[in-house]
Amino acid sequence: MTEWVNRPLEGVYAAIFIDAIVVKIGDGQVANRPIYAAIGVTLSGQKDVLGLWAGTGGEGAKFSDECPDRYEEPGCH
Repeated sequence: MTEWVNRPLEGVYAAIFIDAIVVKIGDGQVANRPIYAAIGVTLSGQKDVLGLWAGTGGEGAKFSDECPDRYEEPGCH
C-alpha cells in the first residue's frame, strides 16, 4: 500500500473525475461514510486511480471543491 501511495503520477491528465460511494463503516458504531475516489485519464486514455479517501459523513456537495484533510498538495484548501 505504501508503494502505491508513493508512486509517481503523470504530470498531465486529460480529465480527472472525483466521485464518492457511501458505505457502512463500523468504528465503535456503524455509520454511513463516504469513500471518495479521484480517477485520472491519461493523455493515452488509460485510467489511473489517483487516490481514495474516507470522509467523516458530515460533508455535503461543497466537499468536492475541497481537498480531503489527509491529502496535502499545493492548491488544496
